[in-house]
Amino acid sequence: MDTFEFYGIELNIDEITIDDMPTKLFREIYELCGASTAISLLRNMPANIIQVPANGLKNIIKKRIVKEYDYTTESLRLIARKYKIPEVNVRKILQENRVDVPVDGQKSFDFYGKKDA
Repeated sequence: MDTFEFYGIELNIDEITIDDMPTKLFREIYELCGASTAISLLRNMPANIIQVPANGLKNIIKKRIVKEYDYTTESLRLIARKYKIPEVNVRKILQENRVDVPVDGQKSFDFYGKKDA
């Protein structure tokens, strides 16, 4: 049993139900993340406004794009399709990460289809 003190009252986490949550949002948090997370937010972040970004995993996707890119235009197209984003956005992500990107029509950076080592 996990107990904690809240406003001078000792509470047992196992006894707290979804119906004890103060708002619809916290009932959803309770369902999605569990009682422990919902209670932790209530205890540690009172009166804070929490906004969940619409694309909160974009940094992970950007890392994957940089990792998966093999310096070819074919790779640009495949990555764009895989992540359902425009090819121009893939190019921007790569350029922001200082990765060389072939210009439109250029297949790769050398005559053999591979970047110089």
